[in-house]
Amino acid sequence: MNISSIGAIQNTFATTGVTKTAPQNAIQPASLAKTDDVKFSAAARQMENIGGSQELGGVRLDLVNRVRAEIANGTYDTEEKMNIAVDRMVNRFNPR
Repeated sequence: MNISSIGAIQNTFATTGVTKTAPQNAIQPASLAKTDDVKFSAAARQMENIGGSQELGGVRLDLVNRVRAEIANGTYDTEEKMNIAVDRMVNRFNPR
C-alpha cells in the first residue's frame, strides 16, 4: 500500500475563515424592541371606577357573600339541593 501526502487532502478542504451571523430570533437591543400600547374604552374606565360598589354588573354581592360563608361553614351542600341538581341533570339529558 502506498500512501502519498496527507497534506493534499487537508488543502482540498481548507477553510478561509468563519463569519458569525446572529440568529434570526436573536434578542434585539432595548432601543429596537417593540412596545405594546393599550387603550381602555370609556366603558372599561367606568367599570374601574365602580369597582368598590355593592352592585357590580348585576352581581348581588350580598348573595355571593352568604353563599361563600355557607361553603366555608360546610352548610351549603344539602341533600335537598343535591336532589334538585340531580333531577335537573337527568331531565336535561333525558327529557320526558
